[in-house]
Amino acid sequence: MTRRQVGLVAVLMLASALIGAGTASMVLAQRKVVTAQAFHLVDREGTLRATLALGPDGSAGLGLRDKGEVTRAVMYLQSDGSPAVSLADKDGQQRAVLGCTVPETAGSAEVRPESSLVLLDKEGMVMWGAP
Repeated sequence: MTRRQVGLVAVLMLASALIGAGTASMVLAQRKVVTAQAFHLVDREGTLRATLALGPDGSAGLGLRDKGEVTRAVMYLQSDGSPAVSLADKDGQQRAVLGCTVPETAGSAEVRPESSLVLLDKEGMVMWGAP
């Protein structure tokens, strides 16, 4: 290959690299938003650790799981927009609820003010609440 041909190849390679980099940055700039109905976060072993999802009724929630895949914390908005945060023990039993709904006891959920805090015993029965 002559010196001129080597120079031409070098110029073409540089131009290709610049065009490729420019195109890649344009594609990445357009991909800053990810749209989905659910996201699952897994650890290095593939164990599900968190879920961000929409329910069929229009509710939205974030659930966090421990290494044993027990849901320990949930933050959600109900379909009417009412917020709640729920914390569970190592067995997955809800032990504290901040927000408007307390889990089912005796077959029905109790609706409370959004500012309420309820503590539950190991059987899921209300042991303290305000208001």
